[in-house]
Amino acid sequence: DLGILEAMYVHSVVSAPSCVWPSDIFGRMIRTHDLLATPLHFEPPYVFIPDKGAGLGVELDEDAVAAHRRDRFVIA
Repeated sequence: DLGILEAMYVHSVVSAPSCVWPSDIFGRMIRTHDLLATPLHFEPPYVFIPDKGAGLGVELDEDAVAAHRRDRFVIA
């Protein structure tokens, strides 16, 4: 899971306070970049809700996204 999906997880959980199942948001520990301009703020065992901008409150790192594009390559 990349940072956008993790931000969605965080927002989903805080919008359903009766949901008390633990989660395992650990993707950032196994990938080199989550494609976010600013990574989610973790202070175990907590993750903080992004509060910038509209929507999920996260911004894409456009350079990282461009580096992972696949439409620039021809696969034959």
